[in-house]
Amino acid sequence: MIKQKNRLLLTTAAVVAAILFNGFLSYFNNYLSLPLFMDSILTILIAALFGLWPATAVALLTNSFIELLNGFPGYYFPFTITNLLTALLTSLFVYKKYFETPNHVFWLILVLSFINSLTGAILVTYMFNGVTNHSIDNIVRGIIMTGQSVFSSTLTVRLVTNIVDKGLSVMITYIIYKNIQKKAGKQH
Repeated sequence: MIKQKNRLLLTTAAVVAAILFNGFLSYFNNYLSLPLFMDSILTILIAALFGLWPATAVALLTNSFIELLNGFPGYYFPFTITNLLTALLTSLFVYKKYFETPNHVFWLILVLSFINSLTGAILVTYMFNGVTNHSIDNIVRGIIMTGQSVFSSTLTVRLVTNIVDKGLSVMITYIIYKNIQKKAGKQH
């Protein structure tokens, strides 16, 4: 009973910390006008360490917190779907033991980048006409000026951005995950 209570307390604390960290990291990223998202690093980490349901909580609440931090402009909450997909896919990879090698990391980065880019491009194109007041919007506008559609422009920019953004997030998570595995193995 005590171990279960401690596990619940640890999980709850990790979820709250992850929401705050994701939110503040995204806020500072936007403040610095970096061409990244930085809103799901801890979603990925929580999915790898604690599983789907805690990661789902992080995904659902992160974008609401980012909305709050930015004064509720309405640009962040719709992207909850991308954060949820990140939680689901990462949890699935870990559950199926596809997060054990650098090759697995490579595939998770590609899958997350593609799914987040496609979902994000659909949202940005049809909800915001290509503009969400993010630093990458300038690149999107530039591509549109070459004659490309709003959708293909947002998809292209998001693919490049997500490969870097999710790449950093997944690699950091993998290093932490493997170190925890190694330490847990030494204790047994």
